[in-house]
Amino acid sequence: MKGIVVFTNAFVPMDSEIKNIMIINKKYLISKITNEKQYMDSDTIEYLKNKILLLYREDKTDVLSKNDAI
Repeated sequence: MKGIVVFTNAFVPMDSEIKNIMIINKKYLISKITNEKQYMDSDTIEYLKNKILLLYREDKTDVLSKNDAI
C-alpha cells in the first residue's frame, strides 16, 4: 500500500516522499494517481479522478463565493 498526503494550500516540492508516503500539492493529485505504477484497475482510477475533479471544482466555487461576500 502506498499513501498520499495532499496539501491544498501549501507549496510542496515535486516527488516528495517519506516512508512510502507521497506528499504532493493538490494540482498534481490526478496526474500522480493516473501515472503512478498501478495497483488499481482503470475503473477505480477513473472513479477517483472524477471525484477529485468534482471536489476541485467545488473548492473553486467556494473561493468565488467567499470573494463575492467581501
